[in-house]
Amino acid sequence: MTTLIKVASVQGGMPRGHVIFVHGLGGHPYSTWQSSKSSDSFWPVWLAQDVPDVDVWTLYYDAPVTNWIGNSLPLQDRATTVLERLLREKALSKAPITFVCHSLGGLVVKQVLRAANDQKDYRQPVMRLLESVRAVVFLGTPHSGAAHATILDTLRLIAWPSTAAMDLLKNDSHLRELNQWYRAWSTNLKQKTFFETRATSVGLIVDASSADAGLVGVGPVPVEADHVNICKPLSRGDDMYCGLRDFLIEEVLPPNACKRATTYIEPRLTLPPQRSRNWVPFLIRLAVIAAILILIVQGALRLVGGPTIDAATSDQIISAFLAKAPPPTREQIHAFIAALEKASATPNINMAIDQAKQGRTLVAQAIWMQKYEEEKKSVSKSQAAQAEAARNIGASVALENAEKAIQWYSTATELDPSNPDGWLGLGDAADDAGRLALAEKSFRRYEALVANSDRKTVAVSLSRLASSLISQGKFATGIGFQDRAIKLLESTDGSARNDLLETLTSRAYRLAFRGDIEASEAFFEKAFRVAKALPPDSPARNAEQISALHAIHTELYEAQDLTSKAIDAIRIAISISEPIARDSPTHSHLTGMLSRYYNLSTYLDLVGDADGARIAGNLAREYGDRAAEIDPTAYRCQKCLAVLKSTQAQTEFDAGNLDLAKALFSESIGILDKLRAVDDSSIDVIRDYSGIVMEFAIFQAAQGNTKEAREGVEKSIALARRAVAVDPDNADYQARLALALSRGSGSYTNSEQQETAQAMLNEALGIAELLKRRYPRYSSGLREVARAQLKMGDLAKDHRDFSAARTRYSAAALAIEQLLALEPRHVVQAEERISIWTDVGSLPNDTTDDKNAASRAFENAVSSARIGVDTHPNNQSVCRAAFNAWKQAAQFYMKEQRTSDAIDVLSRAASVAERFANELSISWIDSLSLIHYRLAEAYQRNGEYSAANSHSLRDVKASRQLISMEPNNVGWRIGYQNSLLLLARGLGGEKQNEQARVIAADSANELQKLLQVSTLTKDQAINLAEAYRSTIDSLSKSDDATDAVRLFKDAMQILNKVAE
Repeated sequence: MTTLIKVASVQGGMPRGHVIFVHGLGGHPYSTWQSSKSSDSFWPVWLAQDVPDVDVWTLYYDAPVTNWIGNSLPLQDRATTVLERLLREKALSKAPITFVCHSLGGLVVKQVLRAANDQKDYRQPVMRLLESVRAVVFLGTPHSGAAHATILDTLRLIAWPSTAAMDLLKNDSHLRELNQWYRAWSTNLKQKTFFETRATSVGLIVDASSADAGLVGVGPVPVEADHVNICKPLSRGDDMYCGLRDFLIEEVLPPNACKRATTYIEPRLTLPPQRSRNWVPFLIRLAVIAAILILIVQGALRLVGGPTIDAATSDQIISAFLAKAPPPTREQIHAFIAALEKASATPNINMAIDQAKQGRTLVAQAIWMQKYEEEKKSVSKSQAAQAEAARNIGASVALENAEKAIQWYSTATELDPSNPDGWLGLGDAADDAGRLALAEKSFRRYEALVANSDRKTVAVSLSRLASSLISQGKFATGIGFQDRAIKLLESTDGSARNDLLETLTSRAYRLAFRGDIEASEAFFEKAFRVAKALPPDSPARNAEQISALHAIHTELYEAQDLTSKAIDAIRIAISISEPIARDSPTHSHLTGMLSRYYNLSTYLDLVGDADGARIAGNLAREYGDRAAEIDPTAYRCQKCLAVLKSTQAQTEFDAGNLDLAKALFSESIGILDKLRAVDDSSIDVIRDYSGIVMEFAIFQAAQGNTKEAREGVEKSIALARRAVAVDPDNADYQARLALALSRGSGSYTNSEQQETAQAMLNEALGIAELLKRRYPRYSSGLREVARAQLKMGDLAKDHRDFSAARTRYSAAALAIEQLLALEPRHVVQAEERISIWTDVGSLPNDTTDDKNAASRAFENAVSSARIGVDTHPNNQSVCRAAFNAWKQAAQFYMKEQRTSDAIDVLSRAASVAERFANELSISWIDSLSLIHYRLAEAYQRNGEYSAANSHSLRDVKASRQLISMEPNNVGWRIGYQNSLLLLARGLGGEKQNEQARVIAADSANELQKLLQVSTLTKDQAINLAEAYRSTIDSLSKSDDATDAVRLFKDAMQILNKVAE
């Protein structure tokens, strides 16, 4: 029960503030805050009287010390109930709030503030409440736990500490983590801390070190009282009371209104009476336990030495039992059996039949019931043996086939539902098969059956259940179970370190992709410390877990775009796991290698190591195929294979192998369809499915299949929204929704659909901006900002709103710059940075401001191109983007009469083109020809004809090479003719007129050949006519009038063709 009780309220005006008292462990909303039974000692009323115009409240929640006298909620769950109760009081959000907290109450308030901070971005009432919180006062709050709670935990069999008491364990890691968060978050709050200096009868409860939260500028104030009485001032002159009162008046509350309102003291509420915390209930329960133990021992002795009954048929027993009536009660039967055993009687069935016939039904029924119980035990033993055999078979087939393991473990649980091992095995098998709902159900049964077992067993049950819940997107619930598991495992001896390492690693992984990088780092650090102290008696398991730790650590690096570090970590994981997989090629080991090599392939591709990525991808496929052969039903292997096939499909699509790409996309989607048909509750599968469907939609759009592409986009976005709806705080799911919206907007291209595209991009940008603000170290937010801004720039450009396009493109480029600061080797982002700045510079620039903006953009493009080529000298995508940037910049510089700048960037472009043209790449040879042509033009403009002719000769050479590779390509032929013409002009400039005339004549001959081509396009015909004009002009200058006239006639024919 959680209740917020008003103690005093302002009448005739608005309160200047609210003061909320929060009691601690075993506390009470009234008695915690008074030094005697008299209500006059209830000092929250003093505060209302001494501090003008404040409303005073006291909070009540169940927090018994031990479960003997009541139950309590874990800290996170209690915080949720308190937050929801506070939200119901709308008035709290209208004035500053101060929390006054005793002991556990301080931890509850810190957790409430953290929960509110997590929800504020999507719940306006929570944001308003959080913004109203102005101050917190701590009275004996154990920020790092209390030693006496640890003692209770040690004596838990007797003490049976409550969940609230367990939350106070000394040096508890979760309290440390909560305090670290609070220290960083609460810098804008006013705060005051008091701690006790006297011990209670059982010692000092909260020492000075635990009471000190480490808040900047907040020194703990000692109080001459013990832990119980630190919150019970004896008078208004008490130092603690005066200090708190003055703190409120001087530092927290706004200035007093001119007219003071009236303070009304509310009548006390009558609460349900609390159960007594004296020793009587303990003694009664201990007596009951002792009695039960005695009865159990006596029963066991009787079972060993009790009487036996001769065999009889069921018909005999039933007919004897029904021969006379009325039947005795069960109490009478048990009393008779006890007397019978005490007398060491040895009854038999014949005697039972005789007794029944004589009307002594009590005796007959007692004998029948004893026989029935023995036979039931015999059947039970038989079923237990069968169940054990089924469990053993399930364990053996689990290595090969998860679905078969489910069948055997299901049989085991039907035969012996009280055996926890069967439920654990069923949960693990269901989890391997991707049947998460069944896994959750099984782990819940397992957890219930082992609830009173040792800590390690209980912790394993909680950890398994948490994993299945989180995989379904039930993060908040799952994390609560995981917290409890970690606490239990940390409090056990070293034998549980492997289980602790596994749980910590899982937690760190999930936090990384929820965007909580700091918390993820903290759990990874803890996991690595545990890994160093693993017990040496299981080296194989240790190696597997350390490998998994390094492999999952890459996800933290990936979440921050630290790809180089991710590569180092995954290589460590592979070096540990690969020998194990070779020696023991089980399905689990092979699937692990599939995942590791796939991740390595992805990371290497991101930094431009195409060869390394290809090799790693091949190895991933090899391990995946081997794993699938062993168990085609295993969910994780199949999910990873689906993603791998999708990646391979994209590679084939980029290479132009469209049929193969389509087949691979279909296989990938087919695998995920099967997984979803088995169990559609895995949010990770839905997330991956959304991404692959979007990739296939883009493929369909490229093939002109507009309808199919649009359907794919809508399906992908719907799936991404479903993942977000299940777990709205998951940063990865939010980022993938933004990605789907941005990429999907490209399917709405015509004018009627542009509003839809704009709305999708606005939503994508809104999500991305929120992620960037909320998780500044989570790089996906920044990446999606860049993507959305780039798409918006494209849309604005299509609308010819060049000013908006320039703004959007620039914002995208700046976001890419920030990402490259994190990982300079990221090849895709290097290419994007170059291309975006090039696009900004290439926008129409008619005004002076536009030209200045274009100049700055090209400076950025040229600089980015140089860095990109230096970092990725062998990556054709980056080098192509750099080449285009330099080419476009040169065109701008030439237009602005900056010939020297144009020559500089064209020379850089030529050096790149030369390198790749040597590999006989036709596109690069074409680029080489073009860039030498542009250089020749630039040098001619500067009057440097020698340099111009040198580049013209290289241009001519490259053009001839193109024609030799594709003789029927009209475009190459026209380019060659233009190259000859430019060379002729250059030679004329050097006064080499004879050579110029010869080259011009060659140009004319090329024109004659082109005239015979009947398949000229309109653009080619126009270019050809222009070439004629230039050639005529050149020949006229060399006094070759005859050829000039002839070419003039030919040119007219070409122009007539164009006119037609």
